[in-house]
Amino acid sequence: MQRPWKALVCALLCLSVVACGDDKHGAGAPSPTAGAPSTPVSIGVISILTGEAAAYGEATRDGLELALEDIGHPSVKLIYQDSKADSKEAVRVFKELKAAQVPAIIGPFTSTEVRVVGPEAQREGIVLITSSATADDLSAIGDHVFMMLPPNSRQGSDQARFAYGTLGKKRAAVLYRQNPYGETLRKAFVEQFKSSGGEVVADEGFPDKTEDFQDRLREIAKSQPDVVFFPVHDADAGRILRQSREVGFPQVPFLGADGSMTDTTIKLAGAAAEGSIYSNVAPDDADFEARFKRKFGRDPSPYSASAYDSLRVLDELAAKGARTASDFQKGLIALKGRRGASGTTEFTKVDASWWALSKSYQQFEVRGGAFQLRRK
Repeated sequence: MQRPWKALVCALLCLSVVACGDDKHGAGAPSPTAGAPSTPVSIGVISILTGEAAAYGEATRDGLELALEDIGHPSVKLIYQDSKADSKEAVRVFKELKAAQVPAIIGPFTSTEVRVVGPEAQREGIVLITSSATADDLSAIGDHVFMMLPPNSRQGSDQARFAYGTLGKKRAAVLYRQNPYGETLRKAFVEQFKSSGGEVVADEGFPDKTEDFQDRLREIAKSQPDVVFFPVHDADAGRILRQSREVGFPQVPFLGADGSMTDTTIKLAGAAAEGSIYSNVAPDDADFEARFKRKFGRDPSPYSASAYDSLRVLDELAAKGARTASDFQKGLIALKGRRGASGTTEFTKVDASWWALSKSYQQFEVRGGAFQLRRK
């Protein structure tokens, strides 16, 4: 039998060990979430970790890893799955995460993947929070699906207003990828550009896996556009820009969207990327940007900031006691005016799903081989 005074000494020693634990956060990092559970809640991540589009997954993973580091003692742990940017693979790995009984999943990355994984998550009652997908038709999926960025209808309209109002362009050509992402951006841009008083002089789509754009570019050039809107993926954008130089395309601005704003575009296009302009949600936290640059040696992409906020929000909810999908769903719906790395997160229901309409798109121009926030 232990003597009372010995029990007291042991208790005090235990308390002193906990109180003197190492500080792992570094100067300027946010404090750890208070009240973290002894057993972290498992959260799934579906992202593009391999293949040609892996730059998207790298940006996502970097944001998530910095979030874990900043939290210090997280209330969640992550289970990564690689979708390879393939819808069938995204569904397969979703089923693995379902078997692991995760209450929430960050991802998938693309709208095409969310289109097929979202209904599965809705049926199973698992929360899906995508930090990147933006196709408007995701609104129809259901109330377990949350988008951390505003929809393409806003992004496409914003780019049309920018082209017509800010750049003063009157003759637009559109070259878009024929998938939910490209089609919804194309629709919003065309409608707004025409409504503003502009003319769409060429409107050309292309299927997935297209790599040769020279004939399309030659045909578009005949219509004499003074601006080109190309809502495509990053590898598409790099090839289109490079090949536009190869065919002697007129020197007009190329306007893209968030899906093209990765280093892959610049690497594939080379000097042809200079002057092209892209819309995206800008990182909105100087401390976050500084910590990210110290850790990874480069500026954060908007996708990194959005992924960072996705995880921080889920961790905060877990620290407050969220364990089930219903807990996380109610917590996300209740968010009001939460300031973070990607701006203010607050969800609004559009049809059946939830969107962060609280955020706004800005323009980034390639200058000196890097994306620079454009000051209007």
